[in-house]
Amino acid sequence: MIAATLAKPGQIEVQDVPDPELAESTSAIVRITRAGICGSDLYLYDGRMDIEPDFALGHEFVGVVEQIGPDVRLIDAGDRVVGSFSVSCGRCRPCQSGQHARCLMLRFFGFGFAFGDLPGGQAERIGVPEADLTLRKVPDEISDDAAVLLGDNVVTAVDVLRRARFAPGQVVAILGSGTIGLLTAQAALALGASAVVVHDKVPDRLARARELGAIAVDVSQDDPLDAVLEVSGYQGADVVVEATSTIEGTVAAVPLARKGGVIAVTTVHADGDVTLPIGEMWLKDLELVMHQVNVQARLDEALALVASGRLQPEKVITHRLGLDAAADGYAAAASYDAVKVVLTP
Repeated sequence: MIAATLAKPGQIEVQDVPDPELAESTSAIVRITRAGICGSDLYLYDGRMDIEPDFALGHEFVGVVEQIGPDVRLIDAGDRVVGSFSVSCGRCRPCQSGQHARCLMLRFFGFGFAFGDLPGGQAERIGVPEADLTLRKVPDEISDDAAVLLGDNVVTAVDVLRRARFAPGQVVAILGSGTIGLLTAQAALALGASAVVVHDKVPDRLARARELGAIAVDVSQDDPLDAVLEVSGYQGADVVVEATSTIEGTVAAVPLARKGGVIAVTTVHADGDVTLPIGEMWLKDLELVMHQVNVQARLDEALALVASGRLQPEKVITHRLGLDAAADGYAAAASYDAVKVVLTP
């Protein structure tokens, strides 16, 4: 079969790779119908993280089950499914308490040997361990374009708000209007936010935030704090979501939060030592949440929100390409020409 692989930083190659096999009795094999390029994939593409050559990339996928192991109970051949981007064991103490992101055996699709050696979903097929926990059936009313965003992006947006103890009527500020930022804005509005303020400096992305119902602030032209103060009665945001993957974004979140507010860092970080305004954070009695999404615990809620039409994640897709054009998709994502790229084998 063919898959998107990384030959070296900045060079994607679509090439033949081995077909997946049922490695365990609890595994499944899924034929991919859609695969997404995630912002975290760019860490590999840019060379900020290492991966072996010829390793199938990607952790966002939807498809049809072709084969199941004898101990799979909840999924059957022929089911249309979405996959979690991570695989948890379901047996360790964190998993048993519902904290799957803290699984002692946590693995990620498409990130190479260092992250569990699970080939990714930017391919024609994928092998899925712990299928009953990792996969969910997709209702007929959810399209493949919407479903491919569920196993990572949508569930991240919903889960970060839950982790930040978001409540209806609150003000949410979001730094970054990439896929996670836009979907978090959409989720916050669907769940009852009184106002959502999205900050960025990319005009096309800010326009999409406005289309979704958020207040969009171009930080290259306007003071990021003004809009937040105006909609919050000059108190500051109840929840500030950092969705830029930069330490600068986390630092910029501090002035936007009200006293006693929550800053939730939801995107992937690979920074080393950093400097935070710890004095200001202490004076404002802020809570800092380092968010790793608990996919398996939150995926059913995310599915229900999309199935009901309250969330429409396909609205953030800007590029739909064939798998053979994966190199073009990565280039577009890395240059900010794309918000969300979806590949079709």
